[in-house]
Amino acid sequence: MSWLGLTHKGVEPLFPEEWNAVVDGLDILKQYTDQSVKFDDLKALPSDIVPAKTDTYSLGKPGVFWLSLYARNIVTGDVHFTDIKCALCGEEFREGEAIIFIVLERGSESIRTVPVHLRCALRHGYRDF
Repeated sequence: MSWLGLTHKGVEPLFPEEWNAVVDGLDILKQYTDQSVKFDDLKALPSDIVPAKTDTYSLGKPGVFWLSLYARNIVTGDVHFTDIKCALCGEEFREGEAIIFIVLERGSESIRTVPVHLRCALRHGYRDF
């Protein structure tokens, strides 16, 4: 028996109370699907996106990145980079090392930077800080 109180009848016709239970079940299903997010809903959201629980969900994952993320303000605790090697010396960053950013490209509306060791920047003649 189903949660609606119906049993499989094969090809026998439904009694009115059974048909009413089917319609009730379809109404309940429609309520759930009306509340779910559809792909077209994600093209432009008229509201905030807030996770149901803090420190629980991710956007993307290692090896699967969003191409671009446009934001006016990014508020974060710690900053994590996937660049784990200095762009100048090629050595991996270690805990406690000072790093800075070097501008690689200047576009009309943005810059592209990479992290480097502060010591490497000084060694290579960067003095604009």
